[in-house]
Parts: sequence; structure tokens; C-alpha cells
Amino acid sequence: MLTPYFECHQDEEYIYIDIKVSHIRFDAVGVQIIVEDELFIFSLSPYYLRLRFPFKLIDDEERSKADYESKEEKIKVKIPKLNKGEFFPDLEFSQKLLARSGEIVDSNGNPEVVSTEELLKQIGVNSKDETLLKEVSELTKEDQPSQQSGKGPLIQDITEPEQSDLIKAEEEGMNFNWEINQTLNQDELSLKIKYGFDNQYDSIIGVSISNGNDINELNDPEHTTSLNRIKERLSRENFKFDPEYYAADFMTTKYSQDDEYSNVKLLLQWENPFLNDSDQFTQEENAKMLELPSKSYLITNPKPLYYTILSLVFSYCFEIRQTEGDLNTESAWSIGKLTPQISFLDQDLYSTEIYGDEQQINMLKLVVVTSIRRSLCYPLNRNFELSFKSWIDTVKFLRQGKRKIIKLLLKIHEIYRFHDVYYVYNKILIDDLINWLIKDSKNNDFILKSLGEEVFKILQNDLNKKDIIFEKLDLEDPEAEITLLNIKEIEDIAEDMYLNQEN
Repeated sequence: MLTPYFECHQDEEYIYIDIKVSHIRFDAVGVQIIVEDELFIFSLSPYYLRLRFPFKLIDDEERSKADYESKEEKIKVKIPKLNKGEFFPDLEFSQKLLARSGEIVDSNGNPEVVSTEELLKQIGVNSKDETLLKEVSELTKEDQPSQQSGKGPLIQDITEPEQSDLIKAEEEGMNFNWEINQTLNQDELSLKIKYGFDNQYDSIIGVSISNGNDINELNDPEHTTSLNRIKERLSRENFKFDPEYYAADFMTTKYSQDDEYSNVKLLLQWENPFLNDSDQFTQEENAKMLELPSKSYLITNPKPLYYTILSLVFSYCFEIRQTEGDLNTESAWSIGKLTPQISFLDQDLYSTEIYGDEQQINMLKLVVVTSIRRSLCYPLNRNFELSFKSWIDTVKFLRQGKRKIIKLLLKIHEIYRFHDVYYVYNKILIDDLINWLIKDSKNNDFILKSLGEEVFKILQNDLNKKDIIFEKLDLEDPEAEITLLNIKEIEDIAEDMYLNQEN
């Protein structure tokens, strides 16, 4: 059976479902439509569609309607809501409507509920907006199922044990998993290093290297632990950073009178038109979301996922600014290099072994600093102001919420989808990120907006050029000690040399 393309919208009284049935001879007799509470089922060979809505519909033959539009090759269905005026959220997220009953549950079998306030604190957002926090808290309570006591009555009817036993046996039979349990050798499992979305993947990036994956910078991605990924990334960034390159870009931007020699000036003036795009999904975007693998998620630690989203959005904003909106064949490489979760599979960014137990790390600031460090190592234009401007663009996207971020991730997904080698990063990361944002609780819209506000505070009040530090070693003197250089020192030295020459 095929899942047809479909779109849903609503008014106060009805849910409208437009179902695309291409390249078939329409037969009204063969159409079957079932409406049962939140469940909607459509069947017309070879198409089958099962949707699960957040609230109940009503099977009313007099008010329900289904029409076939031959020119559009669509069956347009109209189903009344049980409660007139009730708003059905997230109808544009096709994958969410396609989810099976009970796919997203916690360890007790109850629908997963996110403690938004606690998650915000863990990520690093210290919101002072008590009204918003209270609002999200109430939304969470509405989504949480009522907890019923597992205790039975004090006096139980045991007069018909045979009937009770039959019922119990029937229930056990229906619930029993009849598939053979398959267990892998634990010694083999312990040797596998996981990476990608929620550390769920392995044995993929190693293969892509043999096919020419030059985004990857790990020497042995299939056997590098999380801690060693961080160490290898920091070491490679320190080696890659060129103080003279950075100083030249800084001085040219600041003192050159000819824009021909200062491309950064023009890039800083460029206004990102994509910030003003509608957050409504186009038919093409809906089709792309439908093509994503159908998966469900039970995420125990969502913090790295939000940090990954921050890194990806920044990388996209930097590349779109650097190319002035005209992405090219190198854009996949550039975005991948700027994103540590891609180039080094580094989902954690932080380890107490590296930064120390006592040092209090602001993880959001660490994400910002890490992205800026990488933007001063790899792109053609290596300028702090350009990186800072790209973070401001990132904040503007985050402030527009979940839909805008999904649209942006779909753009990144498209960049990688057509590449013969880099497509693996869709498979291990971006597919799942988009799916997770679509299917996760509605609170991640609030969290993304809150992240935008918190990052903006860091940019305005807490970020300093002295925070961008690189370790450099004099290769001509093997006995020389490692020198710590921050970019403010590099700028001051370059400026002093220039002014002395002028005098």
C-alpha cells in the first residue's frame, strides 16, 4: 500500500483533508473512509492513509463530505469536529499525524511529558519571563495524562475464577510479543562507538571516508570516543588557525578604503532576506517532510540536540551571508566544517576532563565560542564581526520559533541530499533532527525562542574577543612552550605595527 501525499487545514467547525491520488482510475465504490474519535482512515487501492488527530472528530454522514477533483487528482474530505471551535495544533506536520498510537511513550508506558522549566535550566536558559514559564507549565499539564492508581479495590470479586483466568489469558496473549528475541554479543556491542543524532549511529562515516568525505576531520571516526573527539577537535582548530590570515582580514576590513580589497565590509552590510520569509510550509516542504523516515523518539537527554540546532543554524547563517544568499557547490562543505557535530561528530563539546570539575561552564556561551573559533579557521573570510553578525542572524531565526527552524533545517537537508558523499549527514543527523522537532511536544517552540533570547544576552553582555583563544606552538623551536593567543591581542599587535609604519 502507498501513503498518499496529503494536506490538512481547519476552520472552527471542520477538518479538511486533501488527498492526492495520482495516476489511478478513480472508483468511488472502492473508497473507504473511517472516522473514529481521533482516528481517520482513508483507503483506495493502492493508497492507504491513517491519521491520528490531537482531538476527536465525529462520524456524521450528513455533515461529512468527500469530493473528487479530477483536474487536481485530489479527494477533498471534510470531517466535522466533535467540539466546534476547538483548535487542532500542528496540522501542517504530516509525519506527526501519521504516527501510530503509543509510539512516543516513557518507561512507564505513559505519553512523554517534558518538564520545560527544568530543561531550560539544563540547557542554560535562565528566563526571567515568569508569565511565559507559567504558560508553558500549564500547557504541559494539559498534555499530561491523569495518573490513575494501580491499586485494586479492597474487596475483589473472586466468585468466577475461571472467567477471570480466561480474560487474563486472553489479555496476555494479545499483549505478548511473539517475535524471537535477538541479542547481539555484548563484547561486540562494547566495541562500537556511537555518534550522530542522540548517539544512535555507527559504521556509516567510516565508509563515507573511502568515498571522499573531506568534511570529516576525525582520524578514525568509528573508534574515537566522545572525549577524544573533543580533544581532536580542539587540537585541529588550534593548528588550523592562522594569526597572520586573521590579522590581514581584520586590518583590511578596518583600514582599506577600497571595497574591492575588503569583501567583509560588503558582507556585513548584506541584509538576509530569508528572515522575512513566511513560516508557513510550502507544498514542496510538506512533500520533503513526508519523505523523511517514519520514526519515533524517546530522548532522555535533549540538551545536545538543542546545541546541535544552534550550531547548524549559525553555520547556515554564516554561509548564506558569506555567499550573499547564493549558495553554491561548496556550501555543503562549508556548513559541515563550521558545525562540530558534523565535522568531528562532537555532540558534547564539553568534558570535565578538559575544562576541569570546578570550572563553571556556560554551555550556550561554549556553543557560541566554538562556532566562532571554527569560523575563524576554515572560511575564505575570517573576521570576528562577520561571525558576530551571523550569530545575530541566528538569534533572529530562533526568535521566530519552531516552524522557521524546521524550514531552515529543510534547506540544509536539501543541500546534503544531492551530494554523492555528504548525504550521510542527513542520514545520521539532519533527518532525525527535523523529525524530532516535528514530533516532539509543542514546548520546543518555546525553548527555541528562549534560546534565541539567551544567546542574544550572551552576545550583548558576555561575549568578548578575549574569549576566543587559540593555542599556538612555534614549530621551528620544538622546546618552546605553547602560547595562548586571543584574537584581541592579535588585533592590537597588527594595529600597532600598522600605525608605527604610518608614523
